[in-house]
Amino acid sequence: MTNPTDLNNLGERVSPVQAPPVVIAMVVHQPCPWLDEVLTSLAAQDYPNLQTLFFVTGTASSPTAEHGILQHLPAAVIRQVEGNPGFGPLMNEVGRLVEGESGFFCFMHDDVALESNAISTMIEEMFRSNAGVVGPKFVMWDDITVLQTVGLGADRIGDIDSIVEPGEKDQEQHDAVRDVF
Repeated sequence: MTNPTDLNNLGERVSPVQAPPVVIAMVVHQPCPWLDEVLTSLAAQDYPNLQTLFFVTGTASSPTAEHGILQHLPAAVIRQVEGNPGFGPLMNEVGRLVEGESGFFCFMHDDVALESNAISTMIEEMFRSNAGVVGPKFVMWDDITVLQTVGLGADRIGDIDSIVEPGEKDQEQHDAVRDVF
């Protein structure tokens, strides 16, 4: 029997039915040249029970955007949205659109390309540390040696503060798991 807290190589040991479902939700507003790379990274995920939901806004609403998504992710669910209500309001719709309460959500921008093990690694960490929310380390698109963000911190009165300095080089100094407020 598989230990649910040991999810290394999850796709090799756990069937998609046993792995908790993960829904990746993404807003495609103005498709950029890198969207193809983003979609390729989603298609390459090693997590066995992954579903994708795309909100294509009015400015991106075209057969090209939809075709590109379905070319990489044939089972993707695509919702056309009039205008541009914004990222937050659309992500709030995910809970209403997705049935069931036993899965996880990954809220993404359309300019983030994931490593192939990103989702399985975050699910593994969620179980290992009993976390309510996990997030990845982000590096710059055109220079992966520079950190973009590793999450945010908050002081005792709730002011949000970036953990990394602008232009900070990635030397694995922020790779440890830590609790945040």
